Amino acid sequence: MASSEIEMYPLPARVRETINIDEPDDERIALLVSPGERLRPPPRARSRYTIMCLILLIVLTIAISVALGVTLSAGSEASAEQTGGCSAATYRFDCYTEGDGNEAACASRGCCWNSSVSPSCFYPDRFGYSMDGALSFESYGHGSATLSRKANQPVQYTKPVAKLRVDVYLETQYRLRVKISDPSTNRYEVPWPPRPIVSNASNTLYKVTTGSETFNFTVSRADTGLPIFSTGTGFIFEDQLLQISALLPTSNIYGLGEHTTRLRLPTNITLTMFSHDTPPLPSEPTENLNGVHPFYLGLEQDGRAHGVFLLNSNAMEVQLQPYPSITYRTIGGVLDFYFFLGPGPDQVIQQYTELIGRPYLPPYWSLGFHLSRWGYMTANNTLTVVERMRQKRIPQDTQWNDIDYMNMDLDFTYSAGFGDIQGLVSDLHSHSQRYVLIVDPAISNQQLPGQYSPFDSGLSLNIFITNSSGQLLIGKVWPNSTTVWPDFTHPNVDQYWTSQISQFHSNVSFDGLWIDMNEPSNFVDGSMDGCPISSLEVPPFVPKAIRSPLGHKVTSGTLCMTANQYLSTHYNLHNLYGLTEANSTMNALTATLNKRSLVISRSTYPGSGAQGGHWLGDNASEWPDLAISIPGILQFSLFGIPLVGADICGFNGNTTQELCTRWQQLGAFYPFSRNHNSLDSIDQDPAVFDDASIDSSRDALMLRYSLLPYLYTLFYFAHTTGSTVARPLFFEFPTDSNTWDLDTQFLWGSSLLISPVLTENVTSVEAYFPHGRWFNFTDGQELSFPGQSLLLHAPYNFIPLHVRGGSVIPMQTPNTTTTQSRLNSFQLLIAPDGNQNASGYLYLDDGESLNTDQTNNYTLLQFALRNNVFSSIVLSSGYGGADGAVLESIKTFGIKIKPTNVYLNTTAIGSDNFTYSKRVNRYFCRSETILFYGRGGLVLAMGAMWVVVAAARVAAGEVVVGALVPILVPVVGLVQVAAVLLLLLLEVGAALLLVVGTALLLVAVGAALLGRGSATAAAGGGRLHVDFAGPFLGKQFIILVDASTKWLEFFPPMAFRTFLSPTFSSSEFEEFVKRNGFRHIRVAPYHPASNGAAERAVQTLKEYLSKTRGDLETRLSRFLFQYRLTPHTSTGLSPAELLFGRRPKSHLDFIHPDLSARVTLQQERQHLASESGASIRAFLSGDKVYVRNFSPSTSSSVKWLPGVVTSLAGPRSVRVALEDGTVVRRHFDHVKFRVLPPPHPDQSSTVSTAGPSAQGLETSTTCTSGNSPDAKVSKPLSAPVPTPAQLPKIRRSSRIKNAPQRF
Repeated sequence: MASSEIEMYPLPARVRETINIDEPDDERIALLVSPGERLRPPPRARSRYTIMCLILLIVLTIAISVALGVTLSAGSEASAEQTGGCSAATYRFDCYTEGDGNEAACASRGCCWNSSVSPSCFYPDRFGYSMDGALSFESYGHGSATLSRKANQPVQYTKPVAKLRVDVYLETQYRLRVKISDPSTNRYEVPWPPRPIVSNASNTLYKVTTGSETFNFTVSRADTGLPIFSTGTGFIFEDQLLQISALLPTSNIYGLGEHTTRLRLPTNITLTMFSHDTPPLPSEPTENLNGVHPFYLGLEQDGRAHGVFLLNSNAMEVQLQPYPSITYRTIGGVLDFYFFLGPGPDQVIQQYTELIGRPYLPPYWSLGFHLSRWGYMTANNTLTVVERMRQKRIPQDTQWNDIDYMNMDLDFTYSAGFGDIQGLVSDLHSHSQRYVLIVDPAISNQQLPGQYSPFDSGLSLNIFITNSSGQLLIGKVWPNSTTVWPDFTHPNVDQYWTSQISQFHSNVSFDGLWIDMNEPSNFVDGSMDGCPISSLEVPPFVPKAIRSPLGHKVTSGTLCMTANQYLSTHYNLHNLYGLTEANSTMNALTATLNKRSLVISRSTYPGSGAQGGHWLGDNASEWPDLAISIPGILQFSLFGIPLVGADICGFNGNTTQELCTRWQQLGAFYPFSRNHNSLDSIDQDPAVFDDASIDSSRDALMLRYSLLPYLYTLFYFAHTTGSTVARPLFFEFPTDSNTWDLDTQFLWGSSLLISPVLTENVTSVEAYFPHGRWFNFTDGQELSFPGQSLLLHAPYNFIPLHVRGGSVIPMQTPNTTTTQSRLNSFQLLIAPDGNQNASGYLYLDDGESLNTDQTNNYTLLQFALRNNVFSSIVLSSGYGGADGAVLESIKTFGIKIKPTNVYLNTTAIGSDNFTYSKRVNRYFCRSETILFYGRGGLVLAMGAMWVVVAAARVAAGEVVVGALVPILVPVVGLVQVAAVLLLLLLEVGAALLLVVGTALLLVAVGAALLGRGSATAAAGGGRLHVDFAGPFLGKQFIILVDASTKWLEFFPPMAFRTFLSPTFSSSEFEEFVKRNGFRHIRVAPYHPASNGAAERAVQTLKEYLSKTRGDLETRLSRFLFQYRLTPHTSTGLSPAELLFGRRPKSHLDFIHPDLSARVTLQQERQHLASESGASIRAFLSGDKVYVRNFSPSTSSSVKWLPGVVTSLAGPRSVRVALEDGTVVRRHFDHVKFRVLPPPHPDQSSTVSTAGPSAQGLETSTTCTSGNSPDAKVSKPLSAPVPTPAQLPKIRRSSRIKNAPQRF
């Protein structure tokens, strides 16, 4: 963009229709003004008639005004240009938001009045500022301009700013910043969170246009021109009121918290943002609660999403109108907007958290169940409840205490009457449980010097908030005496806070802290001495929720606005108090514990998620509070605070057994799961109710604990990418309008759908299922009617949970604590989508170390079922503890073929270890089809090496899973695991179902490790998936073994090298191969860059073959080794030379490691043929060939028939369609290209292949016949035909290419 130009873009049809633009010139000019303005035709289009009409209209307006006696005072006079827009105002932005205005009051503000519409008082269409010239781009990606307030406009509330500066920063391809400020005054700007300052974007997803006569700006999508934020009239920038309005492209608006609204906001609502000690009341959705989040996500009609964030921490209100439009009114600071272009909803949140700070990775234990209440009163009472939970075997990781542990409610003290608090903590720690305490920010100031260190130390460091006179601001909270408040913006406050927390931890070894009352809350208004008379204490404009119940008192229940903090007045910093306290608290815990900890804060602001989590405030034990908790947790997912939950069973009042049981079911799926209630309420811990309720709560929490590997993985991606954990359905299905207003269900990540019961006395729940495959988590039943709402059975002890097709969910056998659960075996749950594909991830670390993602002290696995291949790809392997993890079983839903039997070493393994179930539900579930193999099938000693391989015998209706072979010598060291699984379709006749041959290779090392493994088989869509359990997690395996053609594959090559240990004799290996009938051995490269490992494996094979009897090259007829086509990069040797050291006479098959790529093999063929003497051939689908036909009447009758290659039938065979329609299968030796004359039956030639098939390889083929040994014919390139043999490319530190990326 030129420095003095504005780019022109077509105006969207919606806006054009609204303002009646038809001519191209009008369309071009429209982008320089607000969509709400009347557009002026270009000068060349003006006629004398038009000018005369304009003059006449002005004269007529003046005459009518005089006749009506409308006189405006000098301070509120408006020119005809400014007031003449009343009748033309297309969009009516509220000019009298107080709601009690009249025509005279409206006119005094220079606004328009029409009592028959709403709002009755609205701004004329040219009210605001003008832009002095065009937007000037001083440097690449940064433009600026000066704005001037239009003359004679009435003052709205306070002193207006005459000159403004607008800065536009093209920060990234998807993020835009527009800042409007006062260049003549150093106005307050938000100092937190720290934000990356960049401005060098190109190929942006947005375009910015501006209007000059009445300043406005429009942010549009670059590809469609859709305006996502288009400002209009009524722009105000006064000292204590900043107001700006904008048209929006959608009514689907989410965010703008914290409130108890539905997830999708109504477009006729005014929301106040000013942190306040207010309980969340479903009946008062516009009440300002504990946190402030001026961010919203807009979902457009085509399913794309955008986000808008106003970085301003002053008290504000946000008004939504049905146009749709939005109006911001804030009482200080600057207007600092950030726009995020997505285009997906989850991408918007990722982009938002990139700006404000990624969510922190919580310790693993914090994802367990937490139990708390205000009113235990003693350590013994607290321990009694914990013991009650243990006796009922209900999972619990953390016990909390409220302020009743304190001495006189003083921070960093404990009461002698509370009892042995450290004994309580020691008991918890001995049972692998944790302890969390509450800490309030208010510090008592009434103790004598030397009696209360928290006050003495704070006074000496000068870190307490002062009043406007510079004296300590004194208020009152929980202590019986008065209190003061630390200033968490002071540079000494971290030293102070860390010292207090560390000293207290030396007496009570807590594991996390709960920070409450940090709006900040005050039991008196302002201070004990009141507040001075000031416009800061009584602003000329006050947001709606404050002025209505509190009588214009912004100091109600909090501090004086004139209070002094280090960075500014409390007027500016009030909404940041909870964020700054959370920062200092997490810093103190990190310094004290030197590991990850937990901070749960009541008050939050953008960026709070980088330091901890949030609970949704002091709710009530009522059914509406249960229901409104779902929009609450989903809103905070949007705000970048994924660790969030409501007080399970409610805080205020007495719960009921049914309500608490249902709430425990839902609360088991809160990202932060805590049961907490108030003083004088009845006990509501899960163990206090009857057996039915106890069983329900135990089952729900055990289910949560079994899913913690998946939940922890979601938090890892939230921490590293900003992706959401709990998310609305529209995040995954943004084009499905049925999900846009849905907040009675939610997802964990992309895969688990939770549909809780939210009303009393019901045993069913209506749940919506978007299009796709969905499976009942409990029994695998597949829903038959996706895209509809279904009535689900939900008995008293059950919460409906469904798995989305396309998912792989890692699970773990649960126990009553996370520490004990982490010792158990893992399981995988596979739910294929309609194409029989699925994917998932598993993140592993020690659960508490700091900065594991930065120190690479973690393991990240990607699971993918794709193209009939199920694989586990190691993206990172830095966590040593993953070596001992055991995969116990695999369960696969949606299976359509039942194997007749499964064999192990030709012996049936028995129905106890292999199960298949199928049933049809005549109501709404198509079928339950689960194949499950594991749990006791095999118990393998970890001190020995074991291998499970595919047996060669396959009969119709039977599948041989594998042969178990012990390797006798234990190997000491880390586990180097490689596992192999085949998903191969074997056609058993036109009328029969497909039968799949499979196999699994597991190589595990570690003499010091003890454990067990088991094999698991699962099939889907005509395929049998077989996997073997063992300590593989954290290591790489890939599945590619063909039982029908007797292939044995080692992947990676180190697995083969370990297998061929020097202590394992050649004769033992030979017997092993003979017994299983293997004719082909393949060692696949671990990675194209890992030639060293591959070379070592090659050398091992070479050494073994050299020890066996007979000629090396003769044995290659049985041991067909496949290696990379390309020469070794470091040695320059060809594969043949690398393997044999010389040119072999036999014919070799080579396979390229990346079967999905199309590469030209002509040069490789020539190189290999010249170096090894081997003839190379590869067939592709569509090749015209001759195939050898053996007459059924006599075996000596041979002839060659023309046909076309249709597909690969094996590593050295193809299927060919003959001219009569018959499809035959032939070995390569019996297939010739038709570009040559048909061979005479007596002639013979040898043919080898440059690949196992035509799997996407772009080749030219060399054929050598007996008559013409030098004849070479190039075959034209043909398109690749995907088959099950095509494997995903394996890269050590990247995800599977084109695999579904699901978190």
